[in-house]
Amino acid sequence: MLKSLLFTLTTLFSPHLYAGNFDIMLPCHGCSDWKMQQVAQNAASQAGQTIYVVDNRNGQFYVTEYYVDHIDPGGMAAANEWLREITRHTPGSEMSNDLAFSDARITSITNDIMQPFTIDSASHTSAFKSIDNSDFANWFTDHHYSKNLENFNLLDAELAGAASNVTVSVGINVFSISATFNSTPILEYSFADGTKVQIKFEVLRNINTGKYQLQFKEPKFLDRNGKSIPKSKPGLTDYINDSTNLEENGDNEAIKEHINYVFEGNVQYIGFGEGNTGGGRVEILDCRIELRNNVEVVACYRN
Repeated sequence: MLKSLLFTLTTLFSPHLYAGNFDIMLPCHGCSDWKMQQVAQNAASQAGQTIYVVDNRNGQFYVTEYYVDHIDPGGMAAANEWLREITRHTPGSEMSNDLAFSDARITSITNDIMQPFTIDSASHTSAFKSIDNSDFANWFTDHHYSKNLENFNLLDAELAGAASNVTVSVGINVFSISATFNSTPILEYSFADGTKVQIKFEVLRNINTGKYQLQFKEPKFLDRNGKSIPKSKPGLTDYINDSTNLEENGDNEAIKEHINYVFEGNVQYIGFGEGNTGGGRVEILDCRIELRNNVEVVACYRN
């Protein structure tokens, strides 16, 4: 199952990302010297370990390197008695330059992955159709990954290259990409008829393949005018009564399907003969809730 294969950035990039020799690189963006030392102290696990604490300032990398002389299991000694600052790598140094180069590449790839596009699927041509598909988020996760497969492969390669350049385990939260993902929790995509979906996402890594992808969840569907499409009878009743021309809100057939779905078929289309629901493409121009034969129906009239 998907959930058993994937875990979130929060888990993946927790402070304990160890290489084989237990050397580690951790983020502490905008931190004081004292805070950086605290981050290193909390991550120390064995004598001989080197800990790099990174402050990424808009793509300029300041890295403080610490060395663990020994571990104080009782916590009685002051940190500076067993944790030594070795050196500081500033912009222009080899390590800082390597990180900055990787950061620029990773940021560019990430921006490409986050670009909106029009959903080109025969089964998802309108928000009015997709709203009634309870599995849309999972479907779109796979669809998005397929469309961005080349970029995700590039991202994997760049992260592996960054770790190789600095010879320690590097988490994605060291780079500017983490701020990009955290500041954009919702993405918006269009359907062929101009309707849209706004959808939340998480960044996940497949623990079997090591590859990254976006896991989408909680879609919100919008009509062509940016108005939320209701899923309940009361909400859709108000939506229909407030719309002067449903034809302007999206694909006519998709709107009809959604009305049929929510009202369980109690829809009448007027203007092709009283109550005629068969044959041809229906032009939905004006719909309202009416009581017909003591049954509440959606009556749609054609000019």
